[in-house]
Amino acid sequence: MRIQTVAEVTSYLEKKINTDYLLQSLWIEGVVAETGRSARGHLFFSLEDPATSSRISCVLWASKARLFEKMIQVGATVVVSGNLNYQSAYQSLRLVADRVNIKGKSAQTLAREKMVEDLRARGFFAWERKRKLPTHPSRIGIVTSPEGAVLHDLKRMISQRNPLVKITVFPTRVQGAEAAQEIADAIISANAEKELCDILIIARGGGSQAELAPYDNETVLTAAFQSRIPTISAIGHENDHPLLDLVTDVRAATPTHAAQLAVPALTEIAVAFQHTLQRLLTAWQYYDKQRTYQWHQLVRKFAQTGVTQSHLVSAQIWQRQKWRLFLAAQSLYEKEKSRQQEQTRKLMQLSPEEMFRNGYFWLEQNQHRLTALTECHLGEELTIIGEKVSIVAEVKEILKR
Repeated sequence: MRIQTVAEVTSYLEKKINTDYLLQSLWIEGVVAETGRSARGHLFFSLEDPATSSRISCVLWASKARLFEKMIQVGATVVVSGNLNYQSAYQSLRLVADRVNIKGKSAQTLAREKMVEDLRARGFFAWERKRKLPTHPSRIGIVTSPEGAVLHDLKRMISQRNPLVKITVFPTRVQGAEAAQEIADAIISANAEKELCDILIIARGGGSQAELAPYDNETVLTAAFQSRIPTISAIGHENDHPLLDLVTDVRAATPTHAAQLAVPALTEIAVAFQHTLQRLLTAWQYYDKQRTYQWHQLVRKFAQTGVTQSHLVSAQIWQRQKWRLFLAAQSLYEKEKSRQQEQTRKLMQLSPEEMFRNGYFWLEQNQHRLTALTECHLGEELTIIGEKVSIVAEVKEILKR
């Protein structure tokens, strides 16, 4: 009796399965049991036989997932074409799908379609009710999980663009059975604040269809629809489209994109202001040119009608006064322009990028920025945030100064 090694057996299975023509170009019918998506956009799902509960794992690579992702919904009956593939290194047997045909809609899909029609009839998706975002917000509200990268990314991007903007976080769960009610309550709480936020961002990272389900919940959609604060939805990745995207005033492709839409950069504000001043000066110069032309026309008419020299002298005095007024206005414009440039320079010195370039950094603990080293304690973990990298460190010793 010859004893086989694990590698020999798994290699044999891999070669046998991957080269057997009977296991290539298969058509398999089943019910979608679960779904998931990788960071690269690949779509993973399982097909289940309702009669026996047997399951087989499947994958649609990102290039194919974009074509068929709407068909892959939990509970839907589908017919999938692909090649059976075994990877010995991962002990993984799965169907690499290349085509999907829908055979029957899931109960979840039918319920969602009915809800969409009902919400559309009630005006939830009407474009005419969508509001423009405030141009220069001073306070941004964020409805998201207090843990994870989304809140950190939003805070970082808002601070980089304008460190003077205040941020108020309304913490919630972002998935699970209780998440929808918590998200709706957070939106309602934001609208009940004594000092309302200028913009409310509702955000979470990417996830499977089941994980994004709270943002299709009617309770959340109703709260967003009734919000007095202009809203931005920033749910998942660019190819995720929960119903909340249709209800909010603006849809952002990612949470970082939401921060960019909500908060203009200080440099953009400064450039816009300088353009406004330049337009005012141009308008004044045009007005003065028109008045000067009218003045010359008037002098010519006076000369033709025999106006006395004293009248012309008085008119010349008026012209000089007008010129002095123009010079004064131009001087005020230059002073105001210099003042605004100085204020812009001071504001830019407050920006994180400028501070990082000057060798400064900031400390965070549990996503809370520390304002003094006395807040640190032995054994605690701190995050040191610099221009391009963040470092996690532990407090080993505290020296008194």
